[in-house]
Amino acid sequence: EKDLSSGGVTVSGRPSSNWTYYSIENCNRKLLFVVALQDSTESFPGAFDIYDWDGILVAHSLTHSVIDRHLLVQPSTGYLIASAEAPTLQEGRPFLDLPKDASRGGVLSYQVQFEEGGYTNASLLLQENYRWVVASAVQLRAIVDGRETWTPLLPSLRPWIYVALGLVIAIVAVCLIFLTWKMWLLFAPEARKASAASSPASTPRRSESANVVVVGGGGGGGGG
Repeated sequence: EKDLSSGGVTVSGRPSSNWTYYSIENCNRKLLFVVALQDSTESFPGAFDIYDWDGILVAHSLTHSVIDRHLLVQPSTGYLIASAEAPTLQEGRPFLDLPKDASRGGVLSYQVQFEEGGYTNASLLLQENYRWVVASAVQLRAIVDGRETWTPLLPSLRPWIYVALGLVIAIVAVCLIFLTWKMWLLFAPEARKASAASSPASTPRRSESANVVVVGGGGGGGGG
Protein backbone atom coordinates (compact mmCIF):
# COMPACT_ATOMS: atom_id res chain seq x y z
CA GLU A 1 0.00 0.00 0.00
CA LYS A 2 1.56 3.29 -1.07
CA ASP A 3 1.38 6.01 1.60
CA LEU A 4 1.49 9.07 -0.62
CA SER A 5 -1.47 11.03 0.71
CA SER A 6 -1.25 14.78 1.05
CA GLY A 7 -3.55 17.40 2.52
CA GLY A 8 -6.92 17.60 0.80
CA VAL A 9 -6.24 14.52 -1.31
CA THR A 10 -7.67 11.06 -0.75
CA VAL A 11 -5.87 8.04 -2.12
CA SER A 12 -8.18 5.87 -4.21
CA GLY A 13 -10.49 3.69 -2.16
CA ARG A 14 -8.91 0.72 -3.88
CA PRO A 15 -11.96 -0.41 -5.87
CA SER A 16 -9.81 -3.24 -7.14
CA SER A 17 -6.50 -4.86 -6.31
CA ASN A 18 -5.89 -5.74 -9.97
CA TRP A 19 -3.37 -3.81 -12.00
CA THR A 20 -2.71 -4.04 -15.74
CA TYR A 21 0.60 -3.03 -17.33
CA TYR A 22 1.01 -1.38 -20.74
CA SER A 23 4.35 -0.79 -22.40
CA ILE A 24 5.27 2.31 -24.40
CA GLU A 25 7.85 1.54 -27.08
CA ASN A 26 9.53 3.45 -29.88
CA CYS A 27 9.49 2.50 -33.57
CA ASN A 28 12.34 0.03 -32.98
CA ARG A 29 10.33 -1.66 -30.22
CA LYS A 30 12.68 -0.38 -27.56
CA LEU A 31 11.00 -0.04 -24.18
CA LEU A 32 10.58 3.59 -23.08
CA PHE A 33 8.01 3.58 -20.28
CA VAL A 34 5.45 1.30 -18.62
CA VAL A 35 2.03 2.50 -17.48
CA ALA A 36 0.29 0.49 -14.74
CA LEU A 37 -3.47 0.97 -14.45
CA GLN A 38 -5.52 -0.04 -11.45
CA ASP A 39 -8.89 -1.44 -12.45
CA SER A 40 -11.74 1.04 -12.09
CA THR A 41 -15.32 0.21 -11.24
CA GLU A 42 -18.52 1.93 -12.24
CA SER A 43 -18.35 4.25 -9.21
CA PHE A 44 -14.66 4.46 -8.30
CA PRO A 45 -11.82 5.61 -10.57
CA GLY A 46 -8.57 3.69 -10.51
CA ALA A 47 -5.09 5.06 -9.95
CA PHE A 48 -2.13 4.72 -12.32
CA ASP A 49 1.67 4.54 -12.11
CA ILE A 50 4.44 5.31 -14.59
CA TYR A 51 7.73 3.38 -14.66
CA ASP A 52 10.80 4.28 -16.71
CA TRP A 53 12.83 1.94 -18.93
CA ASP A 54 14.79 0.67 -15.89
CA GLY A 55 11.64 -0.28 -14.02
CA ILE A 56 11.88 2.65 -11.60
CA LEU A 57 8.61 4.21 -10.44
CA VAL A 58 8.78 7.82 -11.64
CA ALA A 59 5.17 8.91 -11.10
CA HIS A 60 2.18 7.80 -9.01
CA SER A 61 -1.31 9.23 -9.10
CA LEU A 62 -3.07 10.25 -5.91
CA THR A 63 -6.56 9.49 -7.15
CA HIS A 64 -9.71 10.77 -5.45
CA SER A 65 -12.00 7.99 -4.27
CA VAL A 66 -15.11 9.53 -5.85
CA ILE A 67 -14.04 12.26 -8.30
CA ASP A 68 -12.07 11.35 -11.41
CA ARG A 69 -9.17 13.54 -10.30
CA HIS A 70 -5.55 12.43 -10.43
CA LEU A 71 -2.62 14.27 -8.82
CA LEU A 72 0.54 12.83 -10.32
CA VAL A 73 3.46 13.01 -7.89
CA GLN A 74 7.13 12.09 -7.96
CA PRO A 75 7.55 9.22 -5.44
CA SER A 76 11.17 10.07 -4.54
CA THR A 77 10.37 13.66 -3.51
CA GLY A 78 6.58 13.84 -3.16
CA TYR A 79 6.51 16.87 -5.46
CA LEU A 80 3.54 17.38 -7.72
CA ILE A 81 4.17 16.75 -11.42
CA ALA A 82 0.76 17.31 -12.99
CA SER A 83 -2.97 17.34 -12.28
CA ALA A 84 -5.63 15.70 -14.43
CA GLU A 85 -9.40 15.66 -14.07
CA ALA A 86 -12.40 14.75 -16.19
CA PRO A 87 -13.91 16.67 -17.84
CA THR A 88 -12.11 19.82 -16.56
CA LEU A 89 -9.95 20.69 -13.57
CA GLN A 90 -11.65 21.57 -10.27
CA GLU A 91 -15.09 20.65 -11.60
CA GLY A 92 -15.53 18.08 -8.87
CA ARG A 93 -18.08 15.86 -10.62
CA PRO A 94 -18.35 12.29 -9.27
CA PHE A 95 -16.96 9.59 -11.50
CA LEU A 96 -20.33 7.83 -11.51
CA ASP A 97 -22.12 10.93 -12.84
CA LEU A 98 -19.73 11.71 -15.68
CA PRO A 99 -21.49 11.50 -19.06
CA LYS A 100 -20.08 8.77 -21.25
CA ASP A 101 -20.88 9.10 -24.94
CA ALA A 102 -21.49 5.62 -26.37
CA SER A 103 -20.71 6.87 -29.88
CA ARG A 104 -17.18 7.65 -28.63
CA GLY A 105 -16.76 4.36 -26.81
CA GLY A 106 -17.49 5.88 -23.40
CA VAL A 107 -14.07 7.60 -23.39
CA LEU A 108 -13.94 10.68 -21.17
CA SER A 109 -12.07 13.88 -21.93
CA TYR A 110 -9.49 15.17 -19.45
CA GLN A 111 -7.81 18.47 -18.73
CA VAL A 112 -4.15 18.22 -17.70
CA GLN A 113 -2.04 20.91 -16.02
CA PHE A 114 1.71 20.58 -15.50
CA GLU A 115 3.68 22.16 -12.67
CA GLU A 116 6.73 24.34 -13.16
CA GLY A 117 9.97 22.38 -13.49
CA GLY A 118 13.60 23.28 -13.65
CA TYR A 119 14.36 22.88 -9.93
CA THR A 120 16.79 20.45 -8.33
CA ASN A 121 15.69 16.82 -8.58
CA ALA A 122 12.73 17.82 -10.71
CA SER A 123 10.96 14.96 -12.41
CA LEU A 124 12.02 13.98 -15.88
CA LEU A 125 8.36 14.11 -16.85
CA LEU A 126 8.32 17.88 -16.33
CA GLN A 127 10.65 18.37 -19.28
CA GLU A 128 8.81 19.44 -22.41
CA ASN A 129 10.07 16.52 -24.47
CA TYR A 130 8.73 14.02 -21.87
CA ARG A 131 5.36 15.54 -21.03
CA TRP A 132 3.79 13.35 -23.71
CA VAL A 133 4.32 10.40 -21.36
CA VAL A 134 1.90 11.88 -18.80
CA ALA A 135 -0.58 12.75 -21.56
CA SER A 136 -0.36 9.19 -22.91
CA ALA A 137 -0.94 7.70 -19.46
CA VAL A 138 -4.01 9.87 -18.89
CA GLN A 139 -5.31 9.01 -22.36
CA LEU A 140 -4.79 5.30 -21.69
CA ARG A 141 -6.66 5.68 -18.39
CA ALA A 142 -9.59 7.24 -20.24
CA ILE A 143 -9.69 4.56 -22.96
CA VAL A 144 -9.53 1.63 -20.55
CA ASP A 145 -12.19 3.13 -18.27
CA GLY A 146 -14.44 3.66 -21.28
CA ARG A 147 -14.02 0.05 -22.37
CA GLU A 148 -14.85 -1.25 -18.88
CA THR A 149 -18.19 0.56 -18.74
CA TRP A 150 -19.19 0.23 -22.39
CA THR A 151 -20.50 -2.91 -24.05
CA PRO A 152 -19.59 -3.10 -27.76
CA LEU A 153 -22.56 -3.52 -30.07
CA LEU A 154 -21.33 -6.58 -31.95
CA PRO A 155 -20.96 -8.97 -28.98
CA SER A 156 -24.44 -8.07 -27.75
CA LEU A 157 -25.88 -8.75 -31.20
CA ARG A 158 -23.90 -11.95 -31.77
CA PRO A 159 -26.62 -14.37 -30.48
CA TRP A 160 -29.20 -12.75 -32.75
CA ILE A 161 -26.81 -12.93 -35.68
CA TYR A 162 -26.38 -16.67 -35.07
CA VAL A 163 -30.17 -17.12 -34.91
CA ALA A 164 -30.65 -15.19 -38.15
CA LEU A 165 -27.94 -17.21 -39.91
CA GLY A 166 -29.53 -20.43 -38.69
CA LEU A 167 -32.91 -19.39 -40.05
CA VAL A 168 -31.40 -18.43 -43.41
CA ILE A 169 -29.61 -21.78 -43.67
CA ALA A 170 -32.83 -23.64 -42.75
CA ILE A 171 -34.86 -21.71 -45.34
CA VAL A 172 -32.27 -22.35 -48.06
CA ALA A 173 -32.19 -26.06 -47.20
CA VAL A 174 -36.01 -26.33 -47.39
CA CYS A 175 -36.03 -24.49 -50.73
CA LEU A 176 -33.39 -26.83 -52.18
CA ILE A 177 -35.33 -29.89 -51.04
CA PHE A 178 -38.56 -28.50 -52.52
CA LEU A 179 -36.90 -27.68 -55.85
CA THR A 180 -35.30 -31.13 -56.02
CA TRP A 181 -38.68 -32.77 -55.41
CA LYS A 182 -40.39 -30.63 -58.08
CA MET A 183 -37.70 -31.41 -60.65
CA TRP A 184 -38.00 -35.12 -59.90
CA LEU A 185 -41.76 -34.94 -60.49
CA LEU A 186 -41.19 -33.05 -63.73
CA PHE A 187 -38.47 -35.14 -65.32
CA ALA A 188 -38.85 -38.63 -63.80
CA PRO A 189 -41.94 -39.68 -65.91
CA GLU A 190 -40.27 -38.50 -69.11
CA ALA A 191 -37.16 -40.44 -68.24
CA ARG A 192 -39.15 -43.60 -67.65
CA LYS A 193 -40.92 -43.20 -71.02
CA ALA A 194 -37.66 -42.68 -72.85
CA SER A 195 -36.15 -45.75 -71.20
CA ALA A 196 -39.13 -47.89 -72.12
CA ALA A 197 -39.04 -46.73 -75.75
CA SER A 198 -35.35 -47.47 -76.18
CA SER A 199 -35.48 -51.04 -74.80
CA PRO A 200 -36.23 -53.95 -77.32
CA ALA A 201 -39.74 -55.45 -77.31
CA SER A 202 -40.01 -58.77 -75.58
CA THR A 203 -41.56 -61.79 -77.47
CA PRO A 204 -43.06 -64.85 -75.90
CA ARG A 205 -40.85 -67.95 -75.97
CA ARG A 206 -41.99 -70.77 -78.23
CA SER A 207 -41.92 -74.36 -77.08
CA GLU A 208 -39.14 -76.33 -78.66
CA SER A 209 -41.12 -79.53 -78.79
CA ALA A 210 -44.69 -80.61 -78.49
CA ASN A 211 -46.28 -83.96 -78.10
CA VAL A 212 -49.61 -84.38 -79.88
CA VAL A 213 -51.86 -87.21 -78.91
CA VAL A 214 -54.63 -88.08 -81.30
CA VAL A 215 -57.49 -89.99 -79.92
CA GLY A 216 -59.59 -91.58 -82.64
CA GLY A 217 -62.98 -93.33 -82.67
CA GLY A 218 -63.40 -96.92 -83.91
CA GLY A 219 -63.73 -97.00 -87.69
CA GLY A 220 -61.63 -99.87 -88.58
CA GLY A 221 -61.72 -102.74 -91.00
CA GLY A 222 -63.87 -105.68 -90.92
CA GLY A 223 -67.16 -104.35 -91.77
CA GLY A 224 -69.88 -106.31 -90.81
